[in-house]
Amino acid sequence: MIIKFAIGFLLCVIILFSCIRTGFSQTVDPALTDFVRQTITNSVAATVVFTSTDSISAGSFVFHENDERGDTRFSVMRIPVRHFFSRWKDSGYAPFMTGSLGYFEDTEKVLLGDPPDESRFKAISLSLGGGIKLEMIEKYLWLNPEIDLILGRTWNEHEYKSELSNTLYKPILDGILFNWQVDTFTYAPALQLVFAYAVRAVTIGFDSKFTNLNIRTVKEDYPEHKVKSDSMLWRNRFRFEFPLGVSMFKMPLTLRGDFSRVDLGGGRGPAAQGVFLL
Repeated sequence: MIIKFAIGFLLCVIILFSCIRTGFSQTVDPALTDFVRQTITNSVAATVVFTSTDSISAGSFVFHENDERGDTRFSVMRIPVRHFFSRWKDSGYAPFMTGSLGYFEDTEKVLLGDPPDESRFKAISLSLGGGIKLEMIEKYLWLNPEIDLILGRTWNEHEYKSELSNTLYKPILDGILFNWQVDTFTYAPALQLVFAYAVRAVTIGFDSKFTNLNIRTVKEDYPEHKVKSDSMLWRNRFRFEFPLGVSMFKMPLTLRGDFSRVDLGGGRGPAAQGVFLL
């Protein structure tokens, strides 16, 4: 999940928030402005990672909560493409182009009234890039510098379910903390080290990839939604391939698996910080 809303903190927002939305950052306590800015930045940084990199597994997940929120649903879909230029296939370096289209959705319950509100975080991204595969040790070790340019859109759709939420929270928080949209541009250089070794019929491998995500908003509705984040992504992965000895449509079938650890940290700004284990 991207964000956990602290109800006590939001009540403080209501008490201290005696202004109209226009001029929010100039009239509200700086701590509250920072809370909104961190919420937007963390959400955007996370969705850029989910939709545009292969470090986070795609799929649909359900988290079971032990309170009134019920289940939280989390989905990631990506269509990645990588094309190697065949004219260099027999040399020690192989240029390639990359591209991907990604979609993210996270549905959460927010305890602002009875029944709880429902908040959905969604994102879509389009990335284009390229790099070069450099052979360091023949058949065993490669170094892959790469760069991607990512256009993304992240938004929140919030449904106010209770009378309290509609009358008290909606006039104050709508468009600021809920029901917002930002467009971003991300510059993402990366460096990957890949090792592979055949043990009889099984090929085992390890790769380590470091990515620097420079995320900037190109369109936002409020100054508090302006994102300027330098996030670091480090993935370490162990993988294996085992030929099954059978074919389908004249193509040999192979069993593949991997285990990876991904660390995501923020440099400048409160980018999504933490550790993901996949």
